[in-house]
Amino acid sequence: MIKKDYISVPIAFEAGLKFDDNPYYQLINKEHVGDLTGCSQISYRNPEKVEGYLLSYPEITDFLSESWSRLEKHFGKDVRVVLEVISHPGEHPYEELVGWIQSMDQIEVGLDKLEKFEEEWLTEQLQKVGNVFNFNIEFT
Repeated sequence: MIKKDYISVPIAFEAGLKFDDNPYYQLINKEHVGDLTGCSQISYRNPEKVEGYLLSYPEITDFLSESWSRLEKHFGKDVRVVLEVISHPGEHPYEELVGWIQSMDQIEVGLDKLEKFEEEWLTEQLQKVGNVFNFNIEFT
C-alpha cells in the first residue's frame, strides 16, 4: 500500500533519455520535496540526492511551482524538466540543483526560447533561490 504522504516520480538516469521511454519510478516523501502537483512533467536524476537537496532548500519547490506557467508559455504545455544535483569542483566547490528543460527543438530554436524565458521572467526571479538552483536546456 502506498502512503499518501509519498509521491511517485519518474527517474531520468542519463542525459538524452527520453522522458516517455523511462519506466522507472521512485517514491519520494512529499514532506521533503514539497507540493509539486502542478508540475506534472518533472523527473529526477539520482532521486535520493535531489530529495535531500530539496529538503535542504525548500524554497526551490515554491520557485518551481511559480515558474511552471512561465515554462509552459515559452516551451509549450508539454514542457518536461529533469532535476539533477550538479557538483562543481574546484577551489571553492559547491552544488546546485539544475532544472534541465527537455527540448526536441533545433538548437537555435531551443536556445532562443531559453533566452526569452530568462529575459522575460527568470533573471529577475533568481534571487528567490540564490545560487542553489537554475534552469538550463538539454536537447534530446
